[in-house]
Amino acid sequence: DADIAVGNLEGTLFDSGGTPKSCSNPKVCYVFRTPSSYGKYFKEAGFDYLSIANNHSNDFGHKGIEETIKNLDLLEIKHTGIKDLNEWSILEKDGIKYGFISFAPNNKTVKLNDYEYAKNLIKSTKDKVDILVVMFHGGAEGAKYERITRKNEFYFGENRGNVFEFARMAVDSGADIIFGQGPHVTRAIELYKGKFISYSAGNFATFGNFSLNGPNGISPIFKITVNNRGDFISGKIISTRQNKGKKGPYIDNNNSAIKKIISLNNMDFPEGNGLKVSENGAVLSDSVRKAIDFLGKGKKADRLFKKLSTREIEVLRYLSGGKKNNEIAEILNLNEKTISTYKLRLLTKLNVTNLV
Repeated sequence: DADIAVGNLEGTLFDSGGTPKSCSNPKVCYVFRTPSSYGKYFKEAGFDYLSIANNHSNDFGHKGIEETIKNLDLLEIKHTGIKDLNEWSILEKDGIKYGFISFAPNNKTVKLNDYEYAKNLIKSTKDKVDILVVMFHGGAEGAKYERITRKNEFYFGENRGNVFEFARMAVDSGADIIFGQGPHVTRAIELYKGKFISYSAGNFATFGNFSLNGPNGISPIFKITVNNRGDFISGKIISTRQNKGKKGPYIDNNNSAIKKIISLNNMDFPEGNGLKVSENGAVLSDSVRKAIDFLGKGKKADRLFKKLSTREIEVLRYLSGGKKNNEIAEILNLNEKTISTYKLRLLTKLNVTNLV
């Protein structure tokens, strides 16, 4: 039920040919090729955009990249990530223009570690769209690398980037939403200057030969709501899991990914990350959560949150930040009378007499 669904395609999508990459250490070397006939499953799953910026997009050389792009085009799925071939893409839906850019530190990709190029690409693409989604493939891999170090991360001698620094640079340059991949485990999330950042969403759908033990087997689906300026309004995390012997990911009723994110948020952002994640996966900005807690007079914020529409949460966010009716009306491109109506709804639903 998302307006736009995005993901990371780790590998190639074609049937034959190409030159498989060679590696100095075959024990840690894999080449990924998904049959082109499987592309229909991406379409049926609802994907509008797939990033192909990762360490497996070049597994079969230029032939593999070209054929993957060709097959995604046939499926009418947008894609970016390869230097000089598909560096940015635009999708218009319901009158809103969405832009997409993907980065990675690997050969052939739009480089994660070339900040000047990245800044210029982000700025120029943002000028063309309303909401800009930036994805990256970076950070070291595996269960030992769940934490955000805020430093350059290396994996088998390769500089996988400083993902914390990169994500914030991307927001400063014009990105509205950041989705990270690469470590194959779930990492923390944060809100930076009103923009949502996920640093890694783990393994969602994985070929059977790979370890799915512990954190390798869990993954969050992020449902993020933003306004027409790309500012974060609210979110929902859905926990999924994979197990050996079961086909594909399934909903994890134990909410392992949610619990992991809450734990990592506390460890990696002791100063606060601008977000509050509830045990059922609801994600609110600190300011909205505190306002609901305060105005609800002890009622659980999760229960109150469910009563509010996206627009009501949006208005509450700006009210809790000290904005006046006329300022909120200008930001949301509404009239002051409409803002007053939303305030009355909030007063009723939260059972309070004043919002400020």
